[in-house]
Amino acid sequence: MLFAFITIFQKPRFCFKICTSYVWWNLHLGLAYDSLKKFDIAKKHLDFVKKFLKENHLSKIKFAFTKQNQHLNTYPYITNNLKKYGFE
Repeated sequence: MLFAFITIFQKPRFCFKICTSYVWWNLHLGLAYDSLKKFDIAKKHLDFVKKFLKENHLSKIKFAFTKQNQHLNTYPYITNNLKKYGFE
């Protein structure tokens, strides 16, 4: 989950409004807050991801992770966390 923690600290200050509407930033930030046990904040970020994707299927996230070549080293570890927040 180190990749998710790095996301919190690399947020550029000049593009805060742009970054908050970036779906993958919200996904990783939601996972980071989940591992920090800040579940309310994590839910807010992951709800944005569900709203952006217009559905809650894990297949869309797996497809994107496959295109980024992260389907083997990242996706299997985040599925349980995403299921806690309503992804199927």
